[in-house]
Order: sequence, then C-alpha cells, then structure tokens
Amino acid sequence: MGLKFFISDSILYYFLFFLGNVGAVYTAMGDFANALECHNEHLKIAQESGNKMEEARALSNLGSAHHYNRDYDKAINYHLKVLQVSQDLTDKTLEARAYAGLGHAARAQNNLSKARVYHEKQLDNALQTKDKAAEARACSNMGIVYHQLGEYEAALKLHKKHLSIAKNLEDRTSQGRAYGNIGNAYSALSQHDQAIKFHKQELAISKEVSIYQYQLFNSAVTCHRNMCPLFLLLFTS
Repeated sequence: MGLKFFISDSILYYFLFFLGNVGAVYTAMGDFANALECHNEHLKIAQESGNKMEEARALSNLGSAHHYNRDYDKAINYHLKVLQVSQDLTDKTLEARAYAGLGHAARAQNNLSKARVYHEKQLDNALQTKDKAAEARACSNMGIVYHQLGEYEAALKLHKKHLSIAKNLEDRTSQGRAYGNIGNAYSALSQHDQAIKFHKQELAISKEVSIYQYQLFNSAVTCHRNMCPLFLLLFTS
C-alpha cells in the first residue's frame, strides 16, 4: 500500500501529462473515440485528486476534441467550464485559453460578432500576463475574424503584429501562419503583388518546418503509445 501511494503520488503529474498528450495525438489523427477516452480519464483522475489545473487542461482538451469532430455545442460547453475554473483560480493565462477555444467555436458556427468578443478578451488577458506567444496567437485569431468580417485593413494590422512578435520569438511555424494570413489580406485588398510576396515566404517556411513537424509527430505517437501503458500500469498497480 505504501509503495502504491508513493508511486501514485510521485508520477501523478507525469501520468496526467502523458494521458493528455496521448489524447491530443489521437485528436490529430482523427481518432476521436480514443481521444475522448483519454481526455475523460484525464478529467476523472484530475477531479479525484483535486488538481484544478489538470482538470482545466482535460476540459480544454475535451473541448478541442469535440471542436475537431465538429460538435461545436459540446466544445463550447467544455470551454465554458475551463473559463469557470480559470476565474475560480484567477488565472489569466488559463482564462485566455478558454476565450480562445470559445472564439474558435463561435467562428466555426459563423457567429463572428461573438467570436470577436471572445478573441478580444483573449488578447486582453494575454496582454495582462505579458505572454508574447499568447499575444501573437490572439492577434492571429482576431485578424482571422476581422478578415471574415470583411475588415481587411484591420486584419492586416493584426497579422503584421503577429508576425513581428513571431520574429522576435524566432518561432518559424508562427511566422509561416502570419505570412499566409498577411497574403490573404493583401489578396482580399486586390494588392496581388504583395499577396504573392508574402505567400512565397509562407511557402518557404512551410517547406522548412514540415519535415521536422512530421518527424516530431511520428515520434510523439511512438513515445505516447509506448509510455502511456507503462504509466497506467504503475499508477493502477
């Protein structure tokens, strides 16, 4: 009993970390049944152990899985639960993540006015925490919403802000997304030479990072498939 307690207590965080990541890999693979199984188990253990941050992470992952399965109402329900936990914990980083999920779901439902409100709140929380990567994500999301609303100049300004931050962070994947979105905005403004210029930069970066991301994804799948049963055995034995 003492050994089980020691093992369970010492590996709980790592077990939940891996369980959440396994679920994320299944979501990326489109295997939503296994993704939901992982995330629901993650949620159950987090709630039983009283770990509110891991509970929020599991809820957020459940929201994402339902989103990618196009069940947006369920996604919104889970992201609202994340928002509640974040406000109970007064955690602005977590709150920004909840607003991001809510904004994505609202945009998928073509509720652009609500999506704009959510992403504005996401950006506000990111600015309060001074998290530049979170600020970049919020600018990108806001820019996409403004583009869909037909406000292309506003979208362009936000995507250029995203690009500036991504360059400062030396985040090539984020830079690629920004270049693509800037190209889309210039195209909508009928500035086609500028659009081509930025899409060429997007293409160059996509070639640079795609092989690495493919290798990383395959490594993640292999690692999680091998490690998760081991953690489960240790945790439940």
